Amino acid sequence: MQAALPTVPVRLSAIGKAKALPADLMGVPFETYLICDNLCQGYLHTQADEMLDQLADVLYQGHPKMETA
Repeated sequence: MQAALPTVPVRLSAIGKAKALPADLMGVPFETYLICDNLCQGYLHTQADEMLDQLADVLYQGHPKMETA
């Protein structure tokens, strides 16, 4: 049996003090949407974590950089 997809967008509401953009991206400039889409496509193509870091910078403006061990 296949699990059902969520009916509402799922995401963290904040990372530290950085608030997330609206999960449905309503009210977000089209340019920001395109940037997010390009970063997602770039990650899928390259599997480069840097793409996810850049996506987090856009979706959670001002989020703290996390150190990886």
